[in-house]
Amino acid sequence: MKYGKIAFFVTVLAFTGLGVAMAHTNPPRSAYNRYATKRLTRYLKQNICPQAPNILGNDLQGQCIGLLKENQADIQKIITKNTKQSNLLFLSLYKTDLSVHELLPSEIRQFVSPQLLPAYTFETVGIFQGFHTYKAQRL
Repeated sequence: MKYGKIAFFVTVLAFTGLGVAMAHTNPPRSAYNRYATKRLTRYLKQNICPQAPNILGNDLQGQCIGLLKENQADIQKIITKNTKQSNLLFLSLYKTDLSVHELLPSEIRQFVSPQLLPAYTFETVGIFQGFHTYKAQRL
């Protein structure tokens, strides 16, 4: 009986310590915004920019990558605006809804209907100072 009580208290103490560690290392919203900006930029560079055609000698692939580099602050603002956070003390859940239409430069956006471009939703958990995107779905 004595060993059972000791095991119980050790288990409770271990879970309490884990909970305190999780609460202390729950990453802030600003860290998520930086993470999501890097992930989105990398995805666009690898999957969208290579599909841009060369038109009349214009290297649209290179321009696409250049635009991504130059507009990191704008991309982060779009992510911040379209993200909802649920802070659960031990971890945070983030849901980001993005439309490709919002990522277009304003000069081009006015000529393209939002319905013609895809939209996506991403769900991410923030825990132990890191992030894991567990759902990425095209809408």
